[in-house]
Amino acid sequence: MNYKKENYSIYRKLNNIYLEMQTPMIFVSTGVGFSVGILGEIFADSNSPLTAFVNIIGYSFIGLTSGALWPICMPLLSICAIYNRSKK
Repeated sequence: MNYKKENYSIYRKLNNIYLEMQTPMIFVSTGVGFSVGILGEIFADSNSPLTAFVNIIGYSFIGLTSGALWPICMPLLSICAIYNRSKK
């Protein structure tokens, strides 16, 4: 019985950490995604306005999703970045 109570306590602590960090992570990652989208379109050769809009919204959505699901997405994105960097 004590084992279940201890596991519930750990789960509750992790849940509190997740909920406390979720809002700042959403703002930061959405801002980074939006900034990357804007900078990508500024330095792009020539895109139509529709393509630019889709790219900016797409990067912002990726940022929003990464911020909301940060315990899962951040390690996966880091692993992908390291893998892509090591391939070069």
